[in-house]
Amino acid sequence: MIREYIFAINKLIPLNDDLQKAADLCCESIFKDNKIMLFGNGGSAAECQHFAAEMMMRIHTPRMPFPAISLASDASVITAIANDSGADQIFARQVDGIAMPGDTVICFSARGHSPAVIEGVKAAKNAGCNVVGLLGRNGGKLFDMVDVPILIQSDCISHVHAAHSVAMHVIADLIEQGFDRMVNEIGESS
Repeated sequence: MIREYIFAINKLIPLNDDLQKAADLCCESIFKDNKIMLFGNGGSAAECQHFAAEMMMRIHTPRMPFPAISLASDASVITAIANDSGADQIFARQVDGIAMPGDTVICFSARGHSPAVIEGVKAAKNAGCNVVGLLGRNGGKLFDMVDVPILIQSDCISHVHAAHSVAMHVIADLIEQGFDRMVNEIGESS
């Protein structure tokens, strides 16, 4: 059974360039005083919270907190939106309220066709955000909607989640390295 999870995680190896692109978009947002917003349902919501925590704290070295927020965390906001506007609007409504051009959105969807995630991505694109998608199966509708799709082609949702967790850590690590590099380059050119 462990070999099956390792096989799913190994699907990330040819996606190295896409993981770097995702990290670069996040670095650009942070460097320009923008933020990272994350959303997804169920287990993906937990990944959003985990990623936001990694951005606020650190991966390896002490550093300033990076502005990141999980839109899957506030039960009062989510249930109010679901009750008054419909469950498919739980992320879009929040994006409409806080997104700025230049922000980066990272959406997680193990199946690629969640109505709430699709509507959230539409709102993000309308707001001028960059969108990274950590997707599963064949990527569904979201594959063509996001700027950088990171696709784990597997029908086993637990394998997709395992690979997404590793991808999330790789992106977080690359963001930290990339931000340090950008700061050093500015210091050298001053």
